[in-house]
Amino acid sequence: MAYDNMEEYIDPSRYDIENQGHPELGLILQAISAIEGPIVDLACGTGRLTLPLAEAGFSMIGIDLHEGMLETARSKALARGLDIEWLQANALNLKLKSRASAFTMVGNSFQHFLTQEQQLNLLRQINHNLAPDGLLIFDLRFPSRAELATSAREDLAYTYKDQYGQQCSVYYESRYDPVTQIQHNTTYRVTKLSNGGKSTDDSRIDLRFTYPQELKLLLAQAGFELQAWYGSWNGVPLGEDYPSIVVVCQRGKNAC
Repeated sequence: MAYDNMEEYIDPSRYDIENQGHPELGLILQAISAIEGPIVDLACGTGRLTLPLAEAGFSMIGIDLHEGMLETARSKALARGLDIEWLQANALNLKLKSRASAFTMVGNSFQHFLTQEQQLNLLRQINHNLAPDGLLIFDLRFPSRAELATSAREDLAYTYKDQYGQQCSVYYESRYDPVTQIQHNTTYRVTKLSNGGKSTDDSRIDLRFTYPQELKLLLAQAGFELQAWYGSWNGVPLGEDYPSIVVVCQRGKNAC
Protein backbone atom coordinates (compact mmCIF):
# COMPACT_ATOMS: atom_id res chain seq x y z
CA MET A 1 0.00 0.00 0.00
CA ALA A 2 1.31 3.45 -0.91
CA TYR A 3 2.50 5.67 1.89
CA ASP A 4 -0.25 8.24 2.60
CA ASN A 5 1.22 10.09 5.62
CA MET A 6 -1.58 8.71 7.83
CA GLU A 7 0.28 6.01 9.75
CA GLU A 8 0.15 7.95 13.04
CA TYR A 9 -3.67 7.75 12.96
CA ILE A 10 -4.19 4.05 12.36
CA ASP A 11 -5.01 3.40 16.03
CA PRO A 12 -7.36 6.06 17.49
CA SER A 13 -7.10 4.58 21.00
CA ARG A 14 -3.32 4.91 20.95
CA TYR A 15 -3.63 8.40 19.52
CA ASP A 16 -5.86 9.45 22.43
CA ILE A 17 -3.42 8.12 25.01
CA GLU A 18 -0.49 9.90 23.38
CA ASN A 19 -2.37 13.17 22.79
CA GLN A 20 -4.23 14.17 25.91
CA GLY A 21 -5.48 17.52 27.18
CA HIS A 22 -6.30 20.65 25.24
CA PRO A 23 -3.83 23.47 25.94
CA GLU A 24 -5.35 25.42 23.03
CA LEU A 25 -8.71 25.86 24.73
CA GLY A 26 -8.11 29.01 26.76
CA LEU A 27 -6.79 31.15 23.92
CA ILE A 28 -9.39 29.85 21.49
CA LEU A 29 -12.28 30.49 23.86
CA GLN A 30 -11.06 34.04 24.34
CA ALA A 31 -10.80 34.60 20.57
CA ILE A 32 -14.26 33.19 19.75
CA SER A 33 -16.13 34.54 22.78
CA ALA A 34 -18.42 36.75 20.65
CA ILE A 35 -19.10 34.17 17.94
CA GLU A 36 -22.62 32.81 17.61
CA GLY A 37 -22.58 30.81 14.37
CA PRO A 38 -21.14 27.36 13.68
CA ILE A 39 -17.45 26.65 14.24
CA VAL A 40 -15.52 24.11 12.19
CA ASP A 41 -12.79 22.08 13.87
CA LEU A 42 -10.78 21.06 10.83
CA ALA A 43 -8.61 17.92 11.11
CA CYS A 44 -10.55 17.27 14.31
CA GLY A 45 -9.22 13.75 14.86
CA THR A 46 -11.01 12.05 17.74
CA GLY A 47 -12.54 15.34 18.91
CA ARG A 48 -9.89 16.37 21.43
CA LEU A 49 -10.79 20.05 20.91
CA THR A 50 -14.20 19.69 19.26
CA LEU A 51 -15.81 18.14 22.33
CA PRO A 52 -14.83 20.76 24.94
CA LEU A 53 -15.83 23.57 22.55
CA ALA A 54 -19.25 21.93 22.18
CA GLU A 55 -19.46 21.58 25.95
CA ALA A 56 -18.74 25.31 26.18
CA GLY A 57 -21.93 25.93 24.20
CA PHE A 58 -20.67 26.40 20.64
CA SER A 59 -22.29 24.83 17.58
CA MET A 60 -19.54 22.54 16.29
CA ILE A 61 -18.72 20.77 13.03
CA GLY A 62 -15.84 18.30 13.22
CA ILE A 63 -14.15 17.49 9.91
CA ASP A 64 -11.40 14.94 9.29
CA LEU A 65 -10.08 12.81 6.45
CA HIS A 66 -9.70 9.68 8.61
CA GLU A 67 -12.96 7.79 9.17
CA GLY A 68 -11.54 5.75 12.05
CA MET A 69 -10.74 8.90 14.01
CA LEU A 70 -14.21 10.28 13.28
CA GLU A 71 -15.85 7.05 14.45
CA THR A 72 -14.13 7.44 17.81
CA ALA A 73 -15.15 11.11 17.96
CA ARG A 74 -18.79 10.21 17.29
CA SER A 75 -18.76 7.65 20.09
CA LYS A 76 -17.35 10.19 22.54
CA ALA A 77 -19.94 12.80 21.58
CA LEU A 78 -22.76 10.28 21.99
CA ALA A 79 -21.49 9.26 25.43
CA ARG A 80 -21.42 12.92 26.51
CA GLY A 81 -24.80 13.76 25.00
CA LEU A 82 -23.32 16.32 22.59
CA ASP A 83 -24.95 17.22 19.27
CA ILE A 84 -21.98 17.65 16.91
CA GLU A 85 -21.96 17.32 13.14
CA TRP A 86 -19.11 15.07 11.96
CA LEU A 87 -17.97 15.09 8.33
CA GLN A 88 -15.36 13.06 6.48
CA ALA A 89 -13.84 15.37 3.89
CA ASN A 90 -10.63 16.43 2.20
CA ALA A 91 -9.77 19.95 3.35
CA LEU A 92 -8.33 20.79 -0.08
CA ASN A 93 -11.74 20.60 -1.75
CA LEU A 94 -13.97 21.48 1.18
CA LYS A 95 -17.41 22.90 0.42
CA LEU A 96 -19.78 23.41 3.35
CA LYS A 97 -23.55 23.80 2.98
CA SER A 98 -23.31 27.19 4.67
CA ARG A 99 -20.41 29.36 5.76
CA ALA A 100 -18.94 28.94 9.21
CA SER A 101 -18.24 31.73 11.68
CA ALA A 102 -14.82 30.34 12.58
CA PHE A 103 -12.37 27.56 11.82
CA THR A 104 -9.94 25.96 14.24
CA MET A 105 -7.13 23.65 13.12
CA VAL A 106 -4.81 22.53 15.90
CA GLY A 107 -2.22 19.84 16.58
CA ASN A 108 0.06 21.27 13.85
CA SER A 109 -2.29 19.85 11.21
CA PHE A 110 -1.32 22.67 8.83
CA GLN A 111 2.07 20.96 8.44
CA HIS A 112 0.50 17.86 6.89
CA PHE A 113 0.14 19.88 3.69
CA LEU A 114 3.55 19.25 2.19
CA THR A 115 3.97 21.94 -0.47
CA GLN A 116 3.56 25.68 -0.49
CA GLU A 117 0.85 25.24 -3.14
CA GLN A 118 -1.13 22.86 -0.91
CA GLN A 119 -0.85 25.19 2.07
CA LEU A 120 -2.07 28.14 0.01
CA ASN A 121 -4.93 26.06 -1.43
CA LEU A 122 -5.90 24.96 2.08
CA LEU A 123 -6.05 28.55 3.32
CA ARG A 124 -8.10 29.60 0.30
CA GLN A 125 -10.56 26.74 0.81
CA ILE A 126 -11.03 27.75 4.44
CA ASN A 127 -11.51 31.37 3.38
CA HIS A 128 -14.21 30.38 0.87
CA ASN A 129 -16.10 28.55 3.63
CA LEU A 130 -15.92 31.39 6.16
CA ALA A 131 -18.56 34.02 6.79
CA PRO A 132 -17.55 37.69 6.42
CA ASP A 133 -15.13 38.62 9.21
CA GLY A 134 -14.88 34.93 10.16
CA LEU A 135 -11.90 33.76 12.19
CA LEU A 136 -9.25 31.13 11.53
CA ILE A 137 -7.13 29.93 14.45
CA PHE A 138 -4.39 27.36 13.89
CA ASP A 139 -0.88 26.34 14.90
CA LEU A 140 2.33 24.90 13.52
CA ARG A 141 5.75 24.22 14.96
CA PHE A 142 8.26 27.05 14.91
CA PRO A 143 11.19 26.18 12.57
CA SER A 144 13.88 26.71 15.18
CA ARG A 145 17.39 25.31 14.76
CA ALA A 146 16.76 22.83 17.56
CA GLU A 147 13.46 21.66 16.03
CA LEU A 148 15.00 21.07 12.62
CA ALA A 149 18.16 19.33 13.84
CA THR A 150 18.56 15.76 12.63
CA SER A 151 18.03 13.20 15.39
CA ALA A 152 18.81 9.49 15.59
CA ARG A 153 16.89 6.80 17.44
CA GLU A 154 18.99 6.89 20.58
CA ASP A 155 17.27 8.53 23.52
CA LEU A 156 13.97 7.52 25.06
CA ALA A 157 11.36 10.26 24.50
CA TYR A 158 8.73 9.09 27.01
CA THR A 159 6.85 6.07 28.31
CA TYR A 160 3.18 5.45 29.06
CA LYS A 161 0.69 2.70 29.83
CA ASP A 162 -1.40 1.57 26.87
CA GLN A 163 -5.11 0.67 27.03
CA TYR A 164 -4.14 -2.79 28.33
CA GLY A 165 -1.87 -1.48 31.09
CA GLN A 166 1.30 -2.44 29.22
CA GLN A 167 4.31 -0.13 29.25
CA CYS A 168 5.12 1.47 25.91
CA SER A 169 8.45 3.22 25.32
CA VAL A 170 8.59 5.82 22.55
CA TYR A 171 11.65 6.87 20.51
CA TYR A 172 11.90 9.42 17.69
CA GLU A 173 14.09 9.82 14.63
CA SER A 174 13.93 12.78 12.26
CA ARG A 175 15.61 14.18 9.16
CA TYR A 176 14.95 17.65 7.73
CA ASP A 177 15.20 18.51 4.03
CA PRO A 178 15.98 22.25 3.79
CA VAL A 179 15.00 22.43 0.11
CA THR A 180 11.45 21.09 0.48
CA GLN A 181 11.22 22.29 4.12
CA ILE A 182 9.87 18.84 5.00
CA GLN A 183 10.86 16.99 8.15
CA HIS A 184 10.70 13.20 7.77
CA ASN A 185 9.90 11.62 11.14
CA THR A 186 9.75 8.06 12.38
CA THR A 187 8.27 7.08 15.74
CA TYR A 188 9.36 3.76 17.26
CA ARG A 189 7.25 2.13 19.96
CA VAL A 190 8.45 -0.78 22.08
CA THR A 191 5.76 -2.39 24.23
CA LYS A 192 6.34 -4.83 27.11
CA LEU A 193 3.48 -7.30 26.70
CA SER A 194 1.54 -8.67 29.63
CA ASN A 195 2.64 -12.20 28.66
CA GLY A 196 6.28 -11.24 29.14
CA GLY A 197 7.03 -10.72 25.49
CA LYS A 198 7.78 -7.57 23.57
CA SER A 199 6.30 -5.95 20.49
CA THR A 200 7.74 -3.20 18.32
CA ASP A 201 6.23 -1.06 15.64
CA ASP A 202 7.08 2.15 13.87
CA SER A 203 5.15 4.84 12.07
CA ARG A 204 6.19 7.64 9.76
CA ILE A 205 4.95 11.16 9.36
CA ASP A 206 6.18 13.98 7.13
CA LEU A 207 5.64 17.60 8.16
CA ARG A 208 6.36 20.78 6.22
CA PHE A 209 7.79 23.71 8.15
CA THR A 210 6.72 27.21 7.15
CA TYR A 211 8.73 30.24 8.17
CA PRO A 212 6.95 33.22 9.77
CA GLN A 213 7.36 35.69 6.89
CA GLU A 214 6.43 33.01 4.35
CA LEU A 215 3.33 32.25 6.40
CA LYS A 216 2.42 35.93 6.55
CA LEU A 217 2.54 36.10 2.75
CA LEU A 218 0.47 32.92 2.35
CA LEU A 219 -2.22 34.33 4.64
CA ALA A 220 -2.38 37.58 2.66
CA GLN A 221 -2.54 35.72 -0.67
CA ALA A 222 -5.39 33.59 0.68
CA GLY A 223 -7.38 36.65 1.74
CA PHE A 224 -6.70 36.68 5.48
CA GLU A 225 -5.74 39.53 7.76
CA LEU A 226 -3.36 38.54 10.54
CA GLN A 227 -4.69 39.65 13.91
CA ALA A 228 -2.08 38.11 16.20
CA TRP A 229 0.49 35.35 16.40
CA TYR A 230 2.12 33.76 19.41
CA GLY A 231 4.94 31.43 20.36
CA SER A 232 2.62 29.01 22.16
CA TRP A 233 -0.99 28.63 23.23
CA ASN A 234 -0.04 30.49 26.43
CA GLY A 235 0.16 33.70 24.41
CA VAL A 236 3.93 34.25 24.68
CA PRO A 237 5.69 36.30 21.96
CA LEU A 238 6.64 34.59 18.72
CA GLY A 239 10.27 33.55 18.58
CA GLU A 240 12.83 30.77 18.50
CA ASP A 241 12.67 30.33 22.27
CA TYR A 242 9.10 29.02 22.00
CA PRO A 243 7.77 25.91 20.23
CA SER A 244 4.93 27.15 18.04
CA ILE A 245 3.47 29.65 15.66
CA VAL A 246 -0.10 30.14 16.86
CA VAL A 247 -2.09 32.21 14.36
CA VAL A 248 -5.28 34.19 14.86
CA CYS A 249 -6.48 35.71 11.58
CA GLN A 250 -9.67 37.05 10.08
CA ARG A 251 -11.27 36.77 6.66
CA GLY A 252 -10.31 39.94 4.82
CA LYS A 253 -12.78 42.66 3.93
CA ASN A 254 -12.18 42.15 0.22
CA ALA A 255 -12.25 38.34 0.23
CA CYS A 256 -14.58 36.76 -2.32
